[in-house]
Amino acid sequence: MNNARAEFAIGGRNGPCGATTCADIRQFVVAGGNTPSGATASIEKITGAIDAAPPTSWSNLGSLTVARYDMGFASLGRDLWLGGGQVGTSTMSTEVTNVDMLTGTVTTVGNLSLGRHGLAAAVADYGGSKAVAVFIGGTNASGNPLATTDAAALAGVIGVSPLATKRNTPAAARLPTTGAVLVTGGRDGAGGSLASAELLVPLATGSVCAKDGDCASTFCTDGYCCAAACLGQCQACNLPGKEGTCTKVTKTNGPVGYPAGQAVAGFGTDRPLCAPFGDPCGFSCDGTSTSACALSSPRPTCIKHTCVAGLETFASTCDALGYCPAPAPATQLCKEYACGGAGVACRTNCSDNTHCAAGYKCNTTSAKCEPTGELGAACTTAGDCKTAGCVDGVCCASASCASGLRCDTLYDKGRCRLPDGAACTSTTAAACGSGNCVDGYCCDTSCTGQCQACDVAGQLGKCQAVAGAVHGTRTKCLGSGSCQAKCDGVNGLACGAPPGVTTLCATASCTAGVETPVRYCDGAGVCKPPITKKCNEYTCGGTECRASCSGPTDCATGYSCIAGSCVTSGDPGTVCTAATDCKSGKCVDGVCCTTASCASGLRCDANGKGTCSKPTGATCATTTECGSGFCVDGTCCEAKCDGQCEACDVSGSVGKCLPVVGKPHGGRTACSGTGDCQAQCNGADRLTCGTPPGSSTTCATPSCDGTTGIAKPAAYCDGAGNCTPPKAVACKPYTCESTACKTVCLAEIDCATGFTCKDNACVPKAGTACTAPTDCTSGFCVDGVCCNSACTGQCQACDVPGAAGTCTAIVGDPHGARTKCSDGGADVCKALACDGVDGTKCATFAHGVETACSKASCVGGILSEAAVCDNKGGCGAPKTRACAPFVCDGPDKCKTACVTSTDCAPGTLCTSGNCAAITAKCKDDGTASIATDGSKEEPCNGYRCDPTSGRCRDKCTSASECQPGFACDAEGRCSPSSAPVAEEGGCAFAVGGSPTAGLGALLALVGLRARRRRS
Repeated sequence: MNNARAEFAIGGRNGPCGATTCADIRQFVVAGGNTPSGATASIEKITGAIDAAPPTSWSNLGSLTVARYDMGFASLGRDLWLGGGQVGTSTMSTEVTNVDMLTGTVTTVGNLSLGRHGLAAAVADYGGSKAVAVFIGGTNASGNPLATTDAAALAGVIGVSPLATKRNTPAAARLPTTGAVLVTGGRDGAGGSLASAELLVPLATGSVCAKDGDCASTFCTDGYCCAAACLGQCQACNLPGKEGTCTKVTKTNGPVGYPAGQAVAGFGTDRPLCAPFGDPCGFSCDGTSTSACALSSPRPTCIKHTCVAGLETFASTCDALGYCPAPAPATQLCKEYACGGAGVACRTNCSDNTHCAAGYKCNTTSAKCEPTGELGAACTTAGDCKTAGCVDGVCCASASCASGLRCDTLYDKGRCRLPDGAACTSTTAAACGSGNCVDGYCCDTSCTGQCQACDVAGQLGKCQAVAGAVHGTRTKCLGSGSCQAKCDGVNGLACGAPPGVTTLCATASCTAGVETPVRYCDGAGVCKPPITKKCNEYTCGGTECRASCSGPTDCATGYSCIAGSCVTSGDPGTVCTAATDCKSGKCVDGVCCTTASCASGLRCDANGKGTCSKPTGATCATTTECGSGFCVDGTCCEAKCDGQCEACDVSGSVGKCLPVVGKPHGGRTACSGTGDCQAQCNGADRLTCGTPPGSSTTCATPSCDGTTGIAKPAAYCDGAGNCTPPKAVACKPYTCESTACKTVCLAEIDCATGFTCKDNACVPKAGTACTAPTDCTSGFCVDGVCCNSACTGQCQACDVPGAAGTCTAIVGDPHGARTKCSDGGADVCKALACDGVDGTKCATFAHGVETACSKASCVGGILSEAAVCDNKGGCGAPKTRACAPFVCDGPDKCKTACVTSTDCAPGTLCTSGNCAAITAKCKDDGTASIATDGSKEEPCNGYRCDPTSGRCRDKCTSASECQPGFACDAEGRCSPSSAPVAEEGGCAFAVGGSPTAGLGALLALVGLRARRRRS
């Protein structure tokens, strides 16, 4: 070797080989190692015939990107693999390098998970047919043994399950029959030697895994060790029963948790779902193509033929790109008619007013809907309208509209508003008839899709799918520059996918001794970062580093062109392999140095001047510490790196100035905005953050409260970094559906209280309370309820119980503020009322025979009753009758009971509260009662006959009520008196008198006894 070195990497190869034999050539390559002046990066090779004596001359093949020694290394074919190694006294390398031993090409593959030296390495057929280098164990900068294991291929470095035992300087070799790697010996943490051995056995196909390095196949796909990479959109390695086998996804199968026919997203593969997501056009995995989803065949109907709220939408089928027609399906307004009962098409005739649109009524004779003259109804002259005027063919709330306004805008017909396509601003948005001000124009929809716009030339005011860049403040398509995604002019909702990995995004270049190859997009919108190569002793030649020289200009400063090669001059900072190469006699860190060695953590190749300073990637506090002259993000950086979206502390690439994704690093100015609306670094633009998310970016999720019926739509960023607060809306007349208001109904349950489902729209139930016509779908708010017509007749009403909401002819007094019926003035019988038939006027008399029209009177026992109305507007004649057997009771009624006979009519007598006719009279001498017809006479037996009733008394209160010869005793009875009583004619009566007198006394006594027996 030209350079003395120890702890270096060595690899050998035979070749090239033909069909049956290998050429009689041998070649050995040594790389890196420890020289008397420290680690070296040089690579040398020696080549000769197999049977010849060992060659004595070595040639320079190239240089490693990092000088190091005590690394892990292994060779296979023409490849020499190096991993880790010691850089300085306490600095460990993480770099994994591949050296092409034929050409000397040095390729940086990636970085180990931990920097270390004293590690073992083995090239193994770890993946069946995929050769990888496995780097095992080793020691970190603190001298601690490690169990960390990594595997590397040209595609990069992957983690492998760690050793069971931490080992420093173990030995490793592949077991050819199993593919496992045997790891033996090494030192433990106490410095002792280990006698144990273990196998790194990769997981078998079908085993659950977390990373590629877990698997024998080196493919961990969809969570399973897979027999192949299995990266196609419509293939998966986790189909039930086929785990580990790359299987086509079909319309009938699918990965766990995904619908049949869908691609799988998740695990390490993260395939996109079939797009457009959830679209009825049905992109799915068809079992034929594994690379991408396919359209369903035949193309399904994606929009049904419907008619809702006076708008008929025609059926549409999916287009050839898997979308429903953009921007919207074909529609037509039903104009004066309502939707048909089936909710499919507009009506073309009518039989009642419900078949007509608001502002129209049904002419049942012609079966056509005619204008009512209400707000928004069609008209030809002002006389057709009940409103202020007829403007733009509709009954308008204003007599005329100001310039630029119209009264026939679709969504606010009847009021002067800006039409679709009119220019608008945020302050005039409320004047748009559609309610939408988008891209500076009144727009027919909210038009929030990322690839929609309302400012397309020739289609102003109509929401269109656009091609190319997004319009306005909408979120930009993913990526940047030539790798940025674009709108395709078909899908208005989102940008298409970014250009794939075959799209060139940067040309090759070579500047200031650094070669940068061509670059391609990464398929995610970013131009892949360059893998640069230093020209070292050579200068740039075109877009590449020179490999030879023909003059001094082909060599870097400090090098001379001798025999076609650039040879160092030995000046400080020039490349060296030994002290003899340098004028100073000091070769440190692969360059001629002004000092014999550098202190710990410093290198002589860090600043290109041959003096000791910190290398890139070392921690620092000031720029003077760093060989690069840049201390950024606390590390010595290769460049100034002060762009808002670049950093020098990116994990795995510390010291390299790289663009970052997300928030700026360190003390750099934060991106504008807050929360979800804050701008972000995009990984491409180093200088500034991208623009804040546009109006299609959600910053608050939508919600709908089923109890209150209040919906809060999703909030969107305003393009300036702020979250625009959502405006709560009432779902009424609809109810909530998940996080938003329903807009159509299938049943009454879809409608708010007081509304019912009709023609797939929620309309007020009959009699729903209202305060203004705009509260009602019919446009009529009458008697405090939504009514089916204007209902203005004097004897009509819309609030009749049991028929609320229907204009009904009423009975009685007019309702509400309608004109009252005549009260007849002074003649109550002439008052009028509604008859329940004629709704236009009061058509009947309010009072009939139940209403009195004159007062009653009673005179001389004759009662004249009060007169009542005759139902013809007149007062009827009063009826008369006699009060007999009673008399009048005051001026206007007859008595109906008696207390005394004065309460009775002549010829009647009060008996037990009733007046009864007198049927007897007293004998003239008062001794007997005689029937008035003379048919019977009854003696009164000592009592006097009562002349009032013509009946004999049966009690007495005084002697005057007794006949002569009788006295009224203490018990109220007429008893014979003991004193002689003078008879009429002057004759005295004595017991001992004449026989005649004695007989009379005897008869009187007998009679008295008989009365006593009766009493």
